[in-house]
Amino acid sequence: MAVKWSSNSGVSQPPAKPVHHSQFIEIRSLPLVLRLVLPKFASTSVIPLVKNVVVIMKAIWKDTVLAESEHTIVVEGNHYFPPEALNRAYFEESRRTSLCIWKGKANYLTVVVDGKRNEDAAWTYRKPFPLARKIKDHFAFWSGVEVVR
Repeated sequence: MAVKWSSNSGVSQPPAKPVHHSQFIEIRSLPLVLRLVLPKFASTSVIPLVKNVVVIMKAIWKDTVLAESEHTIVVEGNHYFPPEALNRAYFEESRRTSLCIWKGKANYLTVVVDGKRNEDAAWTYRKPFPLARKIKDHFAFWSGVEVVR
């Protein structure tokens, strides 16, 4: 992440595209517009940030990609993959369930790769509570499954 700034911006509106200039802060990993409050000797600026940054997340076990997506949802440090991101050939339904007080009932899946089983390594919320509705039918991983960029 490259950060550049200056205390004498004097610009009321930022340019449409990120500028490589000392009067702007540039953060290259967030597709947002950020308002920074600089020290008293500096001015406050609205900073344009790079857009269209695509991060593809992968869930991998035994060198096999189980899921891949650029549209995961992060909740409590876990990436939840949309249902279409899963390679269903590697999953079997499990009988295991658990209950989260704010997300609801989780249903688990077992991962099977080359005959090797990773019991209950993935989970999903099929009928989440209202606060967790965004992760409905999305899948998260644990138990040795690596989630990487």
